[in-house]
Amino acid sequence: MVESIYLKDKMTLVFEPLGKKLRLIVSSADVELACRKETLKNLDIFIKTEEIDIFKGRLQLKKHGAEIDIIVKNKIVQRIRTSEFSTTLARAVNLS
Repeated sequence: MVESIYLKDKMTLVFEPLGKKLRLIVSSADVELACRKETLKNLDIFIKTEEIDIFKGRLQLKKHGAEIDIIVKNKIVQRIRTSEFSTTLARAVNLS
């Protein structure tokens, strides 16, 4: 089961459980723009740290206190609240 955060321009950030990891996917309509597999432990550290970058490549997340920039192909797609990211992550983990 997957959980999603709806972004602007009909984009979606999807949290897909994958064993002990999660696959984070940014898609537009049915087209996958970028994805990244990460452990729950690393995502937990990311959420709890004040300012940090995670991931390299087409999908990047940059945290600035209570907000996270979702970056696809070096462009900020949207800034979301850390609490929204954390809640959606928790729901995705509990559904797996």
